[in-house]
Amino acid sequence: MSLFEKELNDLLLEAVGDTAEGENGLTISEISEKLGISLPSVTAAINKLVKKGYVEKTRSQVDGRVVHVTLTKIGHKANTAHRYFHLSMVRAITRGL
Repeated sequence: MSLFEKELNDLLLEAVGDTAEGENGLTISEISEKLGISLPSVTAAINKLVKKGYVEKTRSQVDGRVVHVTLTKIGHKANTAHRYFHLSMVRAITRGL
């Protein structure tokens, strides 16, 4: 996996993880708009995250064309670990300033 793919995965997990508990998740279009990344790129990256078990896609019950993306239990753990790593890194860098 390239550094770009790793960072894209981290961004996607963070974006999807920002949805409140109990919500339907974000659509591919919402993720694309939120991150400023093209729809095809988001779709391809989300499909890879689905295969890895980090996110799941669910069709809207209102409009079958719409797909909502949510974190799985493993995805929540990965997102939490990612956020902790960044927080620790910021603390280490800013310590003593």
